[in-house]
Amino acid sequence: MSGFVHLHTHSEYSLLDGHARISRLVQRAVDVGQSSLALTDHGAMYGAVEFYRAAKKAGVKPIIGCETYFTPDSRLKREGKQALYHLLLLAKDETGYRNLMAIVSEASTHGFYYKPRVDLELLEEYSEGLICTSACMSGIVSKSIEQGDLAAAHRWAETYARIFGDDFYLEIQEQGIVADNGITQKQLTAEIARMGAEMGIGLVGTNDIHYVMAEDAKAQDLLLCVGTGSTIDDLSRMRFSSDQFYLKSAEEMTAALGEYPEALANTLAIADACDIELEFDRIILPKFEPADGTTEPDFLRVECLRGLEQRYGSPVPAEALERLETELEVITGKGLSAYFLIVADFVKWAKENGIGVGPGRGSAAGSIISYALGITNLDPLEHGLLFERFLNPERTEMPDIDIDFDDERRLEVIDYVRRKYGEDRVAQVVTYSTMKARAAIRDAGRVLGYPYSIPDKVAKLVPERIDRKSEKDKALSDLEVALRDTVELREAYNGDADTKRIIDAALSLENVVRGEGIHAAAVVICRDPLHYYTPVKLDTKGGVVITQYEGTVIADLGLLKMDFLGLRTLTVLAKAVKAIEEHHGHAIDLDDIPMDDPETWAMLQRADSDGVFQVESAGMKRVLRDLKPTCFADLVAVVALFRPGPMDSIPDFIARKHGTTRIAYYDDRIKHILEETYGLIVYQEQAMRIAMEMGGFSAAKADKLRKGMGKKKMEIVDALEPEFMAGAAERRYDAGIASRVWSDMRKFGEYAFNKSHAAAYGLVSYQTAYLKAHYPLEYMAAVLTSYMGKSETIVKYIAACNQAGMKVLPPDVNSSGKDFTAVDGAIRFGLAGIRNVGEGVVETIVAERKAGGPFSSLQDFCNRVDMRQANKKTLEALIKAGAFDATGYTRKHLISMMDSAVDAAVKRQKDADAGQTSMFDLFAPEEHGLADDVPPPNGDEWEKGIKLKFEKEMLGIYVSDHPLREIAGVIEAARTMSLGATDEFRDGQNAWFAGIISAFDRIATKNGKLMATFTLEDLEGSMEGVLFPQTYEKYRETVGLDMVVRMRAKVERSDRGLKLIAHEIEPLAESGQFERPPGILMVRADLDFLGNGGGVRFKEILARYPGRDCVQVEMRTPAGAKQLKMGDEYRVDAAAAGLHAELKELLGADAVWDA
Repeated sequence: MSGFVHLHTHSEYSLLDGHARISRLVQRAVDVGQSSLALTDHGAMYGAVEFYRAAKKAGVKPIIGCETYFTPDSRLKREGKQALYHLLLLAKDETGYRNLMAIVSEASTHGFYYKPRVDLELLEEYSEGLICTSACMSGIVSKSIEQGDLAAAHRWAETYARIFGDDFYLEIQEQGIVADNGITQKQLTAEIARMGAEMGIGLVGTNDIHYVMAEDAKAQDLLLCVGTGSTIDDLSRMRFSSDQFYLKSAEEMTAALGEYPEALANTLAIADACDIELEFDRIILPKFEPADGTTEPDFLRVECLRGLEQRYGSPVPAEALERLETELEVITGKGLSAYFLIVADFVKWAKENGIGVGPGRGSAAGSIISYALGITNLDPLEHGLLFERFLNPERTEMPDIDIDFDDERRLEVIDYVRRKYGEDRVAQVVTYSTMKARAAIRDAGRVLGYPYSIPDKVAKLVPERIDRKSEKDKALSDLEVALRDTVELREAYNGDADTKRIIDAALSLENVVRGEGIHAAAVVICRDPLHYYTPVKLDTKGGVVITQYEGTVIADLGLLKMDFLGLRTLTVLAKAVKAIEEHHGHAIDLDDIPMDDPETWAMLQRADSDGVFQVESAGMKRVLRDLKPTCFADLVAVVALFRPGPMDSIPDFIARKHGTTRIAYYDDRIKHILEETYGLIVYQEQAMRIAMEMGGFSAAKADKLRKGMGKKKMEIVDALEPEFMAGAAERRYDAGIASRVWSDMRKFGEYAFNKSHAAAYGLVSYQTAYLKAHYPLEYMAAVLTSYMGKSETIVKYIAACNQAGMKVLPPDVNSSGKDFTAVDGAIRFGLAGIRNVGEGVVETIVAERKAGGPFSSLQDFCNRVDMRQANKKTLEALIKAGAFDATGYTRKHLISMMDSAVDAAVKRQKDADAGQTSMFDLFAPEEHGLADDVPPPNGDEWEKGIKLKFEKEMLGIYVSDHPLREIAGVIEAARTMSLGATDEFRDGQNAWFAGIISAFDRIATKNGKLMATFTLEDLEGSMEGVLFPQTYEKYRETVGLDMVVRMRAKVERSDRGLKLIAHEIEPLAESGQFERPPGILMVRADLDFLGNGGGVRFKEILARYPGRDCVQVEMRTPAGAKQLKMGDEYRVDAAAAGLHAELKELLGADAVWDA
């Protein structure tokens, strides 16, 4: 056993300051024979549980701690930037661990100001069970000595000793550091040791570990540069003063601090004193207070029976009651009654407050208790959903009930839960981001000082999807696998020194934790204050409290963690239902729509599914057209099958439905299980039911089989085969059939889908389809509204609306609302979607319109609407967007009248505010005859291109018309792919695209060459692209803003989205067709030859091949070569057969080439 223990250790969870991965730290401790190890990250405990588990697994005692930021002032003070000092805390026991979490939580919430701050009040309140050390040179004791203030050092040491007693130690280190004032670490250590002896305070030696091995110092330095936004060559940047901050052996620590054997021995004493055990796999549910004062299980039963009566009527069917009893036995036996009551409560609150709630998600839809309580909205009996897929008696962990809410109102539900159970008991959950391969390459390149384009080019050589070929590959990083398997990347690495340097640096950064954020959906609800079980922190971006332990840790600790998911489609449904009630006068209850509606199924059969949940991709449309679904079971199967793997069985599924392939059920006794999927095993539940009915498995064992299949742990599956075969034989199934069933289950089981989830999402899909089939305008208006601000998506849906005969009109001050709105057989663009028009202005406009009727003119609008809100900038935006078109004036004419109309209205409104009245206000215009001078419309309008340019500038898209509308047929014929079909684009795919260049920007590269970025837009969508220098130089006369072009380009799909890499460009010619742009034919000739008769023959040859390509002559003269461009009368068809041959015969074999 080692004679030293490291008690001051930073991991990668000291974000961008620690490079040490926890797994490597623990392994290194094992390698150097250390029986214990502490983790003390800066200001937080993010990695504590991961460290605890890794250490326990390796046989190393874990010591959990934190290097806190101590302020001599109050942690609550917010003025100025306080001086902060490091202070190390270690948990001795469970009390200390809980107190450490309390300190870190308070520091990271109420005490957070630039850093999480700890003060004396906090230390005094939570000192029990903690060991404290004075920390590194940044501790207040060390810093006071360094600054020559020994009295302050004594005073602070006394203060800490008073709080922690014998559990306070003075910390010493030796990494060869020299302070800015020249004080060496050795001198500082000597004074600390002298002071400790004088005051009777023990010493402890540490090494302030920030990386695992000495050679990792360079990687640590790179990481610091990433964190501080600096480059490695920046002389003024933050850097470590030495390369000694690694996990040293006991021998190396003795060499460093051997003069102080007490300090080394005390590390063992402290390690012996620290002993905590974390509990996992328990269940800690919040208490639910039943309204009737009974127990949670009794109240759950009462509520379930009441719910079943509402669902099925009275009396409740025996099958439902039997299922209820089975589920209650499991749920109450596991102590989960409160779980279901808590979920039912906030779901009920959401529904009562008009917040959309999904019909179910995941396996929870298989529970009749969930159905009875209103948590889910699918009858598990009717749809053959299994409770055991959700929860079975052998399952030890908490089941998942995840809920979808209206995306815009999800936070209201979380706020309700926070109010009900307490602010200190409810939090969202942290998530950590790591440096992925491509990001690590880009970060490494920036830190090493390369211009962005160089590491970006290297990063793009890393495949988006890394294919691991064996179990051994799981131990490799993505970049290591890519470097081994990707030829281009490997060649660049081996052949280019800069690429090798960047990749080597990236390999040292890859997968290191880069930062923390908030999980998109996870919320934890706790019985006690959260800091009893997990430290928490303030998320400085969102202003909410979040846990410091990530989601899997929270669940493993037994806390109630749920996903409150925001589903955009529920927002769409809510808006559509509201609009339908407003426009048609009747409320739609989505829970009560007919599931056999002919119009809905007809729409799905013709694949008119744009905007319909789950079934709107091009591939899904093909499936709908071929399948022609006729019932809900078909739709559920489509949702389940349309995924990699099971997708291959879709043609067989379709053929079986239409009778072109014979349907077989193996044995009629299991026909009822497979009938709805035409004899195919599509769902996990089907495999489970076959295992139960054919093989005699219990529900729990069938779920074990399902898990083995789903997780591709075939050893679990194979171990169950003999039992299945024996059970089938016992039930007199043919052995050959049983073997074939098992083989098919084994084959399809790993791809089979959770039917509960597919059915729940299939129901949402049907609901959206029903609304679109019967109320297309209101539904598509809601879909468009949900994508407000996302121009590319809106373009796609507007194109779909136009194709379906639904006209989308520009905004209008007399009929538009805030959002897209259904009006008179069309859809109006929403006023809030106009640039420079805020929601407050929109509310004012709509309110005035409702109060005083439609606006008759621009002047009428200005007089009636508060001009303090609708200023000239706002008015200009409204005009250019087309919001005043209905007044009969052209947009150009309106702009010319705008200044005078606004100025007159502002003066009038100011006079009114000052109590001055005028003739205009006392009498109606027809009486005083002095109405505003409103000129009649003059019909003068901008030309179409300018008008549409302004419209797109304000709306982000073209609405009233499109520059390509008149040549839509030409565009369609010229391309092989539409820009609206992005879901079909594959990385590396080459295709022809056609459209208008709606954005264009030239960029100079580092070596001075020009390249360009652009946006290409067609009638269905748009996409950004790039022209690299060689391509740009070739087509620079052909491509530019507002030019209509045909383009051959490669699709690049990366973590930054989709991009086109252009290779060839053809402009739209005056003929109305796309033509190859004029090229350049290069010719090399001697001046003497051309001057002695050769020139005449040369011109004769050119005249025989007329065309559009320019001829450029490289004329060789005694003074050197000159480039001469022939006149337009000598343009040729460079591709014409014979031209090159004749010129080469005249001038030489190497005298002719295409530029």
